[in-house]
Amino acid sequence: MARERLGNGSYTPGPWTVDGVDNGPGERHLHIGAEGRILSLASMNPTHIDTRANAALIAAAPDLYEALKAAVAHYEAIGITQPWFPQARAALASATGGTK
Repeated sequence: MARERLGNGSYTPGPWTVDGVDNGPGERHLHIGAEGRILSLASMNPTHIDTRANAALIAAAPDLYEALKAAVAHYEAIGITQPWFPQARAALASATGGTK
């Protein structure tokens, strides 16, 4: 997998995965990773019931970024303007470290 250059850095392309560790109190967390390495950790405890959903959303980020970028490029290439373009461009800029 090649890294794509974004803003002042780069990101690890997907697919990203979420794996869990549940060894009891104090040792419950999710690994968000790609290419066989951990990119982020999310801790889990009884008060953070949305941790698994948040981790899944984070893991989907590279795929969501690529899909949105492709959709905008497709419509622009055929000369069609969409009302969601400003929001899409702002989201892409935010994902690449740019301004919204």
